[in-house]
Amino acid sequence: MAKTDEIAHVSIEMPESNRMVTSSIKEKLCHVSPSFLKSSIFRVPQKLRQRNENVYDPNIVSIGPFHNGTKTLAPMEKMKMWYLGSLLQRFTVPPPEEALEHIVESIRSLQRSARECYADPFNLEDETFIEIRPENTRLELFPPVTGLLQSGVKFKKGTPDDILNIKFRKGEIEIPPIKIQGNSESLFQNLIAYEQCDRHCMDQFTSYGVFLDCLINSSKDADVLCDEEIVVQALSTEDISLLFNRLYNDTLISEFYYGGIGS
Repeated sequence: MAKTDEIAHVSIEMPESNRMVTSSIKEKLCHVSPSFLKSSIFRVPQKLRQRNENVYDPNIVSIGPFHNGTKTLAPMEKMKMWYLGSLLQRFTVPPPEEALEHIVESIRSLQRSARECYADPFNLEDETFIEIRPENTRLELFPPVTGLLQSGVKFKKGTPDDILNIKFRKGEIEIPPIKIQGNSESLFQNLIAYEQCDRHCMDQFTSYGVFLDCLINSSKDADVLCDEEIVVQALSTEDISLLFNRLYNDTLISEFYYGGIGS
């Protein structure tokens, strides 16, 4: 005699408290955003900050929304707007007012992706967020070497009499040769520090550091200058690139020595 197995379906009543928790989790799951995967700007974790909190907070100027509105940094806000105004005055085509409109529109179109770069949310109205971005944008005065080559600009080794005597004429940048070795970073940083301290000094070496930082964005840019014997290397091209990328950090320039080359 065949016996048929019967499966009993039992309905289990979920307690009201469990139902509420389940509903709450479902609601939160619906609002989970993958934006944290794109984050590249973070707040320092409290565990690290408690070691020495002062080293992580800006003392003079803030960049971005995290420290926007901090009273101790307020004096530099006017200075930032002054720098933005000075930058806009360099534009001839388009004129300054039109250039500002283009910048604002560009930032507005990038606002959502820019916000996603921040790991932590911040309470800042859209218009305020758009307003603080132009003044915090780092200015690249020149394209890198590889970009200039693609535009038809050539590089030539100049005379070694004066390493600061950089010239641009007829589509050719002439740069005096320079030897980069182990003590070069210390030498340049001390020269730059002296310029920063002596208000009577022209910002020649600081400008030189800015100029080479713009030109050398990667080891490929350094390779070109080495091939042209403009840079005589005792370091790797990767180390040369890193050296100039950090050479003038935390410095100010009252007048860019090579402004005529960028115009």
